[in-house]
Amino acid sequence: MCNDRAPPKKAPDASREPRGAECIIENGPRERVLSDDELATIWNALDDGGDYASLLRLLMLTGARREEIAGLRWSEIDPEAALVRLPGERTKNGRPHDIPLVPQALAILKARQRQEGRDFVFGTNGRGFVDFSGSRADFDQRLNGAIAQRWTLAAYCRSAFRSRQRSPRRT
Repeated sequence: MCNDRAPPKKAPDASREPRGAECIIENGPRERVLSDDELATIWNALDDGGDYASLLRLLMLTGARREEIAGLRWSEIDPEAALVRLPGERTKNGRPHDIPLVPQALAILKARQRQEGRDFVFGTNGRGFVDFSGSRADFDQRLNGAIAQRWTLAAYCRSAFRSRQRSPRRT
């Protein structure tokens, strides 16, 4: 079997397992969207102040890509304009991009402790946040099965952004 998510393409010779180029992964478009209840469950399960919790909340509030927030630098944040100003080398399409920051996102960033001589908002050792698998495993234990269907960070961000777009503004 090529992987556990997609069936292998039939091999020309049915007596052998498909390999290499014969193995087609049919992921198709990403369609998983979390419900508003699932989003609320995730939001409420996040502990206060840790890198992973703050990062997930910023992803939800901004609709930004995972690596844009994980590698966020203090020098990219314009608190007066309530924007993250990403240079082209940090975006998928290679063009500069401004991400609006709602008051909750600004509050999360203001609560972070800025380390002397370090431009990254998250992570350690001279780079942005990278411990997604370890942090996710710990977080899944805290969720304790509260979300039955498998979810990814991409689905979380996509769902959160769609939820914000269709919800009326709350004050």
